[in-house]
Amino acid sequence: MALLKEILREQPENGSIYRLIGLAHLAQGRPRAARKHLERALRLLRREQAGSDSLQHALQAGLERAMLRHALLSLCVRLGRSKDARTLAAEEGWDL
Repeated sequence: MALLKEILREQPENGSIYRLIGLAHLAQGRPRAARKHLERALRLLRREQAGSDSLQHALQAGLERAMLRHALLSLCVRLGRSKDARTLAAEEGWDL
């Protein structure tokens, strides 16, 4: 975790690092900290995907976002945050 946080200090707009930190928090049993980092990762990756001039990079960011949406929706439901899950789904254009 320390190495990831060091990389994050050097690359504060790196959505992939936020995702990894969020998943590490989740694995360590800290769901609220995980949610915070995963939500930040989703926002950064959305921006990264939209602004990419490379198809490969856009597809990679899109794949990461898809994995994040699944993890975040599950986490919100587990934390009893159904309103947050519905908001996330609405932002993605899903109807729950």
